[in-house]
Amino acid sequence: MNIENNRGWTRHARSLASAYSAVFFLASPWTGAVIAAATFLYPNVGAAGFLGLLSGYALLQFLGSQPASAYRGFVLYNSLLVGLFIGHLFRLDGWVALLICMASSLTLLLTLFLEAAFKGLGLPVLSVPFTLTAMLLALASSRFSNLTDATWYFTEKAPALVALLPGTSLHFLRSLGACLCLPDPLFGAILLAAIAYRSPLMAAFSIAGFSLGCLAEGFTQLAPLDPRDSHFFNYALMFPAIAAVLLVPSAASLALAAAGTLMGSLITAGSLAFWNAFRIPITALPFNAMVLLIVRAVRSTQPARLASEYAGTPEETIDRQRLLRLRHGTGEVGVFCPFEGTWAVQQGFDGPLTHRGQWRHALDFVVQGEDGKTFRGQGSQLQDHLAFGRPVLAPFDGYVAAVCAALPDNPVGRVEIQKNWGNHVVVRSLSGVHAIVAHLRKDSVLVAVGDYVPAGHQLGECGNSGYSQEPHLHLQVQASPEPGAPTLPFHLVNFVARGVARFHGVPEAGATLAPIPVNRELERGLSLRLGETMAFSRASAPDFRVTPRLDELRGTYFLLADDGARLYYGKIGAQLYFHGFEGPRDSPLADLYICSPRIPIAHTGSLRFEDHLPLTVTDGLLRRCVKVASVLVSGGKAAWPASYEMDCASLEIAGLALLAGRSVKTFARLDPVLGLLEFGVDGARYRRILDRPSAPLP
Repeated sequence: MNIENNRGWTRHARSLASAYSAVFFLASPWTGAVIAAATFLYPNVGAAGFLGLLSGYALLQFLGSQPASAYRGFVLYNSLLVGLFIGHLFRLDGWVALLICMASSLTLLLTLFLEAAFKGLGLPVLSVPFTLTAMLLALASSRFSNLTDATWYFTEKAPALVALLPGTSLHFLRSLGACLCLPDPLFGAILLAAIAYRSPLMAAFSIAGFSLGCLAEGFTQLAPLDPRDSHFFNYALMFPAIAAVLLVPSAASLALAAAGTLMGSLITAGSLAFWNAFRIPITALPFNAMVLLIVRAVRSTQPARLASEYAGTPEETIDRQRLLRLRHGTGEVGVFCPFEGTWAVQQGFDGPLTHRGQWRHALDFVVQGEDGKTFRGQGSQLQDHLAFGRPVLAPFDGYVAAVCAALPDNPVGRVEIQKNWGNHVVVRSLSGVHAIVAHLRKDSVLVAVGDYVPAGHQLGECGNSGYSQEPHLHLQVQASPEPGAPTLPFHLVNFVARGVARFHGVPEAGATLAPIPVNRELERGLSLRLGETMAFSRASAPDFRVTPRLDELRGTYFLLADDGARLYYGKIGAQLYFHGFEGPRDSPLADLYICSPRIPIAHTGSLRFEDHLPLTVTDGLLRRCVKVASVLVSGGKAAWPASYEMDCASLEIAGLALLAGRSVKTFARLDPVLGLLEFGVDGARYRRILDRPSAPLP
């Protein structure tokens, strides 16, 4: 019971601390704790901010809602900012404390409302709730006659620092501090150090944004810039948000961030001219407006450029996004092979016959014999064709959206022009896209509209209905359920082509491929049941334990080692794969990642496959920063290459990884009942302890 209570208090403390770092797009409770402590350089502001944060968090708990992002503080930081804003305006007393509680709670409700409203547009909330509440408070402040103005105490804390630094540096530090309503050079210096320690790229991007903002405003003003004008914090937040938080970090995102920051100066100038007439501070209005405009524009034109997940720092996001694309494709829809056994691609993407224009993303499959022919004998009868009557399977989990089953099969060599899709089944995925399998055999469809079908479930049989001269299977992905709708890019997952296992890819015309057959017995052995601890021994070192856990924040699973390291994992069809490592690089889990970044759950002879490993398994933060910075410019691979071969009979995986310029041999051995038995990297070997039970990790 005490352990559970401690975990609960730890979770609350991490959520509160993370709100401070979330202002700078950093998911770090330790960085947040440093920033929180620094706000108490001005106790009035620090206490007001913390009270606002507590008020928002208390309401969130009362509502019974604990969004995953609240753990990182991304839901809560708007309430924090409102508290800091009020603490900057008024001296803290009972009435001001009540005002903070009301305004921060209102901001939390506004955050939840806008989060739901913006979701349909694909937009983040950012600090829009704080901006709106701050403007409301500024309008109402003239009626707060019994509240004491707080500016009486605001004197900069480090006059020696002010005297030492040049004007531009002081301006930047004041602007950085103004992100938390404290435009003080000493506070800004502490913020910069905390940010740079956690993410050097975030600090560099903030400086770049501020510099571009100064450049833009300097071009448009005759008078010199006022070093005490704190609205420049908008640029210090604008650039990193576009360059490396909301967009996939790349040279293109850097260019867009630079352009957006320069354009943001127009929004800033107009906002200052308008709102100053009403004595209302613009706060973060330019930042929110410019970032939301760019995100919406990118989502409408090139949605693949948007980051699918922000990993907590630009460095980690670059590492993860690059690795994600190398290992799982470039963001298109992934579908399983809709058949069993070996088939050949008769016509691929941009095929010369029918896959043209808005229907260019489609695949046609046939079955070939050893002689390369698709039929036996003369091939004049449908039954002569090897694909005719073969099972057709669901390409992903979903619901049947449309069915046509009663059209006749054409004689070989003839086509039906009017109903060219023939018999078909349309499946709507859980994410809302649709896949159509067409030219099915008459009366072979086994499902009805509204049925739920898991991937691999039989839908019908291959036929020759519709615009089809010989039995073949047509597959395409589209946004709507109507046959003939424009196609969407997609890729196949978990298949073998030319003896090599491929976990994503688009086969070309003429390629032969087969889905990776699943070993159901091994699948059960690798189920990794939550809370069931595995113990391993290693030579000349203490035993270690790992326990599968659920990460409520990310909605994914991870292995937790007793040294605190985490190895995140998931399952797609016939593979168990690891997709993220956090912890010390000498952890046994880092070695497990290296020797088995993915485990094919296959039932075949042997499988060769290639993979990529993240920089986190070998490099520290500073070295990763240098590498990912070069990746931003060059567009290269922020990952280490590795190749593996799995003997599916002995369940052994041997590999060779190129890590930091040196070749590393790896080994893993599995058991169909117990799962992972043994693994090793070079001379280090880890063996499963099976003769005694393992207590779960606390």
